[in-house]
Amino acid sequence: MNAFNADALRLSILTRRDGLLARAGHDLRLQANALRFWLDHEGVHLRIDSAHIEPVCARMGDRDMPLLLSESDLRRIGQNLRGEVLRVQRFPEIAFDAPLPSSGQGSLDGHLTLCGVRRPQRVFLLRRGAALSATAVLTQSAFGIEPYSTMLGAIRVRDEVEIEAEVTEPAVAAALDAASATA
Repeated sequence: MNAFNADALRLSILTRRDGLLARAGHDLRLQANALRFWLDHEGVHLRIDSAHIEPVCARMGDRDMPLLLSESDLRRIGQNLRGEVLRVQRFPEIAFDAPLPSSGQGSLDGHLTLCGVRRPQRVFLLRRGAALSATAVLTQSAFGIEPYSTMLGAIRVRDEVEIEAEVTEPAVAAALDAASATA
C-alpha cells in the first residue's frame, strides 16, 4: 500500500451561482483541508473529513478573487456549508474508491459516498510530465443534497459542482504508474 499525506493532494470544490439574483451572489472555491489518499492492490482511495472543507475565496469566471469576501463572510459560508449542506454531524466522511486505471491518463470510474449516498462517479485524469490532475462534476441532488439557496431561491448554488484535484507530490504519479502496470 502506498499512503500519502494530505500535502500530496490539493482538492478544491468550485461552486457557481444561479437564480434570478445570481449577480448578487458569489461563485466560490472550497478546499478540503483534511484528507487521506492511498493506492493499493484494490485501487485508488480517498477519504475527506467533511468538517474540514472550508471556503477559500470568491471567484469571478475562472479567476480566484481572494479579497472579495471578508473573514466573517467566509466563516458564515463555512458554517452554512458544514451545517446545512454537508450535515457533517451526521455524515463526517466523504469517500471515493476506484479500481486502478490501466494508465495514468483517461479516467477513474469509481464510487463516491457523500452524505450517506453511494453513487458511481467518473473522475477524469490529465497527466503532464510528472504532474497529475483530476477533475469531476457531481450533482448535489443525486446525493440527497439540496443546493444552498437564499432569498427564496433568488440566489442559489447550481446543482452541479466541479471538483479539481492536483497531485502535488511526484511520488504519487510514479506510484500510480507502478500500481497500474501490475493491475
